[in-house]
Amino acid sequence: MGRPLAPGRGEPGRHHAAQPLPGVRAELGGHQRPAAVRRRVAGRALPHPPHHHAGLRGPQRLRQTPPGGRAVVPATGRRGRSGGGPLQRGRPPGAAQAQHLAGEGGRGVTTLLEFSDLWYRYPRGRAGTEPVLRGAAAGIEEGESVGIVGRNGSGKSTFLKVVANLLRPTSGRIAFRGRTVRANDRRYRSVVNYCAGAPQGFYPRLTATENLRFFSGMKGRMRTAAQAGELLERVGLAESADVAYSKFSLGMRQRLHLAGLLLEPSEVWILDEPTTGLDTDGVKTLEAILAEATGKTRLVVSHDADFLARVTGRRGVLDEGVLTWPGSSSS
Repeated sequence: MGRPLAPGRGEPGRHHAAQPLPGVRAELGGHQRPAAVRRRVAGRALPHPPHHHAGLRGPQRLRQTPPGGRAVVPATGRRGRSGGGPLQRGRPPGAAQAQHLAGEGGRGVTTLLEFSDLWYRYPRGRAGTEPVLRGAAAGIEEGESVGIVGRNGSGKSTFLKVVANLLRPTSGRIAFRGRTVRANDRRYRSVVNYCAGAPQGFYPRLTATENLRFFSGMKGRMRTAAQAGELLERVGLAESADVAYSKFSLGMRQRLHLAGLLLEPSEVWILDEPTTGLDTDGVKTLEAILAEATGKTRLVVSHDADFLARVTGRRGVLDEGVLTWPGSSSS
């Protein structure tokens, strides 16, 4: 559950760990960890936090010192207050940010997420000079489940990172509830749950239960062992609750990331190849989770067209950076 140093700079798709509520001190990159969380998670010292975690939403606001770089700290607004502010009691995480994004202009908007004429070209020396995205455009309704299928190397993962605000498009516009999403838009990221294709980001020495409790605590919603156990049972890992993450197979790690996806509410789920490493039962569990998430707006990328047909209502095809929508008038 993590964030990029800056769109187009550094390694894309790597992001920070989640921010604790005020009063819980946490600085990453070898500095002091949250004392309360340390005491609650088996009483042992934690290793350096991972750079990326699929289950926690959006780029986070903790300070993190990347290798060979300087610490990345949250941007602040007036009087030094961090964007987004504290969570309000009785409201799910992300609700205040979503309302702020919608504002007066967001009333009556039926399209939750819209992107138009998106182009992306990696910096010179990284992946050639040819555009990876070429004018991608679509609108996604609130609560809609949309799939994107394409061959390896067609630009699917890059497309998701651009939509998730992890990479800044070379040109084009992304809008959430009618408002333009800016580079490093923390409020937008706070309502998006991005899940990368290759599972990574949990602490290898901690057990499945300890990982879930730790990351939920970093978001101010510390789960009890029983609550973590319910999530693990939901994804078929109940018998591995006390097994260290380092001993998990690829499929088990992907299941744990599904549990991380359910840790807290968010408005938008962006999933990159979520079936990676899953067996037949694991895929069925994933499909059930997606089917039950009717209140979420889901954007799912996969090379498996049959899987997408089962979990999405509308599907686009990405080929050599060009996104088309078979059956639509625009196609």
